[in-house]
Amino acid sequence: MKNNRKIFIFVGPSASGKTTIEEALIKKGATRWVVSTTREKRKNEVEGVDYNFLSVEEFNKKRENFLHIIEINKNWLYGYPQPPRNKGVILISIINVEPALKLKKILEEQGEDVYIISFQIPKKVRRELLKKRGDKEADIQIRFSREENQNEMFASLNEKPDLIIKSLKNSQQIVEDFIRNQVFKNNQINYFYQDDLSPEEVKRILKDKGIWED
Repeated sequence: MKNNRKIFIFVGPSASGKTTIEEALIKKGATRWVVSTTREKRKNEVEGVDYNFLSVEEFNKKRENFLHIIEINKNWLYGYPQPPRNKGVILISIINVEPALKLKKILEEQGEDVYIISFQIPKKVRRELLKKRGDKEADIQIRFSREENQNEMFASLNEKPDLIIKSLKNSQQIVEDFIRNQVFKNNQINYFYQDDLSPEEVKRILKDKGIWED
């Protein structure tokens, strides 16, 4: 039996627009799936909102509670608890393709409805964004050297994403439209709202919020 929600996994490297779109959707009612990590908290990140930041010792004590664990660059651990119980739309971001697909498989085995959105923004564009963020060129080069080719990874695993974003232009609207189409198809009107509302009532609410247009 399907759970009364849909989970969207954003896959892509730093400065590809994942967080910006995620935050915009959360303001409209989506729920962020907060995971735990052993990496250090970055500037402007908020404990319990962006991640639950743990020491390696704290992380290991919680291992049995995690649905899935990912290791990045042999340095950082990410622990995924069960997804939030909220109805509607759940969002989560993952850097690499293979762990995202593994998480999707685990979730689907639990009856979840899961979609993967792949962010494949050119490095030239992302380099400028990282520089504006304050990253040094040397650090950017190291970051880029560790990144995978998403198309090659999906092909090697005989998989493909449900949506690919290749440009920042209109990317938020494209992702919103895709999510809206998934949650509204087959008259499954649970886009951020409880089941006891009629489709007409939900559409009225969404129109007022600027999310839905006939």
